[in-house]
Amino acid sequence: NGRTSAPFRVEVGTLPTPAVRALVPGAASVGSLVRIEGTDLFSVAERAHVSFGGVEAALFALGEGSLTVVVPRGATDGDVTVRLGDRTSSGVPFDVVARGAPHLDDVTPTSGIAGDLLTITGTDLVDLSAWTPGRRPPMPLLGDLRVAIGGAAAWFVLPTAEGLQVIVPRDGATGAVVVTVNGVASNELRFTLR
Repeated sequence: NGRTSAPFRVEVGTLPTPAVRALVPGAASVGSLVRIEGTDLFSVAERAHVSFGGVEAALFALGEGSLTVVVPRGATDGDVTVRLGDRTSSGVPFDVVARGAPHLDDVTPTSGIAGDLLTITGTDLVDLSAWTPGRRPPMPLLGDLRVAIGGAAAWFVLPTAEGLQVIVPRDGATGAVVVTVNGVASNELRFTLR
């Protein structure tokens, strides 16, 4: 209708500096996921830059008060920092370890029906080393990762910093849960299909 409001003044304060409280886990191999927990870790107006000893990491996921990133190629033992614009967190120590065969520590629950969500914990359960900061994720998205439950391939697999979230496939059976990464199979843990 052509009317203009009276002017008003808006003052913008300083932007907060990211603060890292914890790294989960505190040691992992290149290509593994690490969850960074803290405050002010990301902003809708600025891209988060996470570095492992000065080597930038690719962002995998955002959560409430957390970022999940891929340990980058070339990373060595050192501090992990988060930078937004010109504000950088204090460093938190992180150890880069050699990649081993995938190892399953636990499957929860140990029994269920098709369609149930399983949590698989362990080490070296994914290798996302092909992910590059600032670029689209590579295809296949999760690299050479396969999960079998009672011999049947799981079609839904979501990597996390602790391991994997997997849906029991319709053609699953009682038997071994096995994770295969880059052609190397893990130890077996038992799952009972009810």
